[in-house]
Amino acid sequence: MKSLKYIPLFIFFLLLAGFPGYAQPAEKPSTDEQLAAQYYQAGEYEKALVYYERLFGKKPIALYYNYYLSCMLAVNDFKKAEKVVKRQVRNFPYDLSYQVDLGRVYRAAGEEEKSKKTFVEAINRRKRLWKPSTRCSPTRTR
Repeated sequence: MKSLKYIPLFIFFLLLAGFPGYAQPAEKPSTDEQLAAQYYQAGEYEKALVYYERLFGKKPIALYYNYYLSCMLAVNDFKKAEKVVKRQVRNFPYDLSYQVDLGRVYRAAGEEEKSKKTFVEAINRRKRLWKPSTRCSPTRTR
C-alpha cells in the first residue's frame, strides 16, 4: 500500500520531465543579422546599413528599425531616414516614438525649427490621446 502513495508523485515528475521536449528551439540569427550586428559594433555603419535595410524590408520589426535608423543617421543619410520615419508615422499613428524619431532626424540634419515643431506636435498629440479619466481621480469628494 505504501507504494501507491508515491504513484502521484512519480506521475508528476514524469510529466515535469516531459515538458522541456515540447519547447520550440530558439531561432538562430541569420547570416545577415550576424553581419549587420558585427559591422554595427565595429562602427562600420555604411556596411551595416545595407544589411539592416534588407532585414527591415523583409521583417519590419522595431529592433531592425532602430538599428536601421541609427545607421542612416550615422552616415548622414537624412533624406532616406526622413522617408523611412514618415512611413512609420503613417503606419503607426498612435505610436508617438516615431514622431520623436522624426524630430531626431530633423535635429541631426540641422533643421532645428522643423525639429522643435515636430517635438511640440508629439507633445500635443500625446496630450490629446492620453487625457486622464475623471473617474479615476485621486481626490475624494463627499
